[in-house]
Amino acid sequence: MIIPDNHLTLTTQDDVQQICKPLLDNMPINWFICGRFYSNYGFFGLHTNSESIKQIFACHSCPDFGQLKFTQGKYFLLSPDIAETLSIYKDKDEYQKNLDISNQYDCYHRLFLLNRTKSFIELTGFGMSAKHEQGLHFLMNHFDLLENFAEYFKEKAADLLKLGDSNQLIYKSPGITKAKTTENEQKNEFLSANKETFLEQMKSNQIIIAGKKLTPREIACLKYVCQGLTAKEAARVLNVSPRTVEAHILNIKRKLGCRNVIELCNVYFGAQQNNAV
Repeated sequence: MIIPDNHLTLTTQDDVQQICKPLLDNMPINWFICGRFYSNYGFFGLHTNSESIKQIFACHSCPDFGQLKFTQGKYFLLSPDIAETLSIYKDKDEYQKNLDISNQYDCYHRLFLLNRTKSFIELTGFGMSAKHEQGLHFLMNHFDLLENFAEYFKEKAADLLKLGDSNQLIYKSPGITKAKTTENEQKNEFLSANKETFLEQMKSNQIIIAGKKLTPREIACLKYVCQGLTAKEAARVLNVSPRTVEAHILNIKRKLGCRNVIELCNVYFGAQQNNAV
């Protein structure tokens, strides 16, 4: 889809940069977006670099409402350093296009916060340069601060967001999806795929992270929690009770000496970068 040059998505860059100045001046973050993906497959976004958004849509490498609808948890990470990055895209070609554009505009590591409403899914994204090798760790360590900034931005940009709601770009017909399946079928396929992955993990031996042995079930719980799923959501995927997931997470914290989920994520993503998981 080609975004018209006079559309708000491309003409509000200066306003967005001004609102984001406290963030951009004081943190190693050089890329920001607050975008809304509507249930009618409309889109509107406020961005610090409108040219990158223009190219992403021109290359059809942006997730749509249908894909985002089945993304669980309150955030997700995009980075070539983690395997889960590919899961948000329909195929490797789409992911590669997005990666090429990300490298071009120097936003290698990205954290997206999700806010779901009945009419749209809102993504607030923060990006960092590839020169920051520990970019994912930085984003997770400052998760609370970035979450607070997202609320600050939406308050300051309330008029622009309201204007955007009435100036959506329809970038995909609701009837066109990769697979012509119902929502229940899509959800069942998602759950089935994750159960198969988990069962494969159960066949393997214990995995060592940070010098400590974790069982395949502990690794599975850790993975989903670090992807942003709640204990209840992880339990549904793994077909266990939420209390079981909570017990595993408490045990993992004890083993790894972590005080909270953010510290767990740092250890987990560090292990991923070292190909331990």
